[in-house]
Amino acid sequence: MSHVSEKIRYEFESVPIGLKYHILEKNIRLNSHDDLVGALNSVLQEEDEENELLPVMKRLARETLGRLNPQHGQPPIAGIH
Repeated sequence: MSHVSEKIRYEFESVPIGLKYHILEKNIRLNSHDDLVGALNSVLQEEDEENELLPVMKRLARETLGRLNPQHGQPPIAGIH
C-alpha cells in the first residue's frame, strides 16, 4: 500500500478517484509534490495491453499533470519502494 504524507494530502485529494487508486496500488511513497508528479508521469509510461482502463488513466494523468504542474517540464518517474 502506498503512503501519502500529510503535506501533500490535499493536493493528492485533487486527483480523480480512479487514478488515485491506480497510483495507490503501486506501493509508492508520496512525500512531496515532485513524488506525486513523478507518480503521474509513471502512469504515462505504463504499457499493459490487457488493462482496458489504462488509456483512461493516462488521459486523467495528463489532465492532472497539466493542472498541478502547468509551467514545468517532465520530472523523473517516481521510485517504487
